Amino acid sequence: MRIEVFDSAGRCVGLLSEGLRAAGAHESRWDAGASARARLPGGVYALRVTAGEEVRTLRVCLVD
Repeated sequence: MRIEVFDSAGRCVGLLSEGLRAAGAHESRWDAGASARARLPGGVYALRVTAGEEVRTLRVCLVD
């Protein structure tokens, strides 16, 4: 499974998770760039979840 974060310009700005996971519910946290040089601004971001051949995209709102 792989969970990527994209900004409104389509740039990948984060990777939440990558690797095999057992079946069931899981939780991932995103620090919105806090561990990088600059924190990302508030706005709408897309999460792309890829598991095998299945891909889902979700929109999330980051509030400052």
